[in-house]
Amino acid sequence: MVDVSVIWVNYHTSDLLKASIGSVVRNTRRSYQLIVVDNDSEPDLGNELQQQYGAALQFVPLPENVGFGGANNAGVQVASGRYLFFLNPDTVLLNPAIDLLAEYMDAHPETAVAGGNLFDAALSPAHSYMRLFPSLRLSLIAMAGNRVERWTLGRSAQFNYTDNVVDVAYITGADLMVRASVFEQVGGFDSRFFMYYEETDLCKRIALAGHAVQNVPDARIQHFEGVTFSASETRESMKAVSRKYYYRKHLSGVERNFAIFVEWLNAFLRVIAFCVLRKREKYEYWKIRLKYA
Repeated sequence: MVDVSVIWVNYHTSDLLKASIGSVVRNTRRSYQLIVVDNDSEPDLGNELQQQYGAALQFVPLPENVGFGGANNAGVQVASGRYLFFLNPDTVLLNPAIDLLAEYMDAHPETAVAGGNLFDAALSPAHSYMRLFPSLRLSLIAMAGNRVERWTLGRSAQFNYTDNVVDVAYITGADLMVRASVFEQVGGFDSRFFMYYEETDLCKRIALAGHAVQNVPDARIQHFEGVTFSASETRESMKAVSRKYYYRKHLSGVERNFAIFVEWLNAFLRVIAFCVLRKREKYEYWKIRLKYA
């Protein structure tokens, strides 16, 4: 058994993926296993990667695109690590992030999920986690804006500006390390989430099982978010489908209906505001959000 099985899901992202794999190899001293699951996009990629990495890398080609959670579940089937590290192809490690996360989890058996601090393409702080699970309360905070979020949840609401490990609701799926035994205990990813919210749902079920979910800020990872998925209408449609499924799964009927209404109202008010202010880009974005709210 190795310490960490690193799992990527590839869907036409081979150039980014190769850079991500290279960053893991350069920065990791712990024993690891490399697993690439291809969502029926680049079947010839396996030969190229295995020529370079040999037995250290396992390539899992899927006959169809089963989505992010389903593909990660397929990767877990060939994983032998004590820890499963789900890493997006559009990420690179900036330091020995895998070693740091595994060392922390070794020392804290109550921690079942850990992730690091994410930085965007310009190396500015990026969304790394959330302190609250999706709910009516979170929808109201989001509607009120960033100032209310900072006032309610603190400056480190989505990125850890301190040197201390913090308890969080969920870690973004870009860099999600999960104890393999706990992943099996809760049944893995719910593959009915095709994309988005699958990591939120996984962390929710792990938290309900009594385990800790934590951000370890010493682990630093760059996330080129959006590079791999530029079709904004498709993206917002998929987010809306997954968000509503998450609400059905975890919220009561009354809270779910109010949360959906607040999502719609938030988008509606912003469409009006950005139309009046003639901020074309934001207007177009929120018009799409309104369409699928």
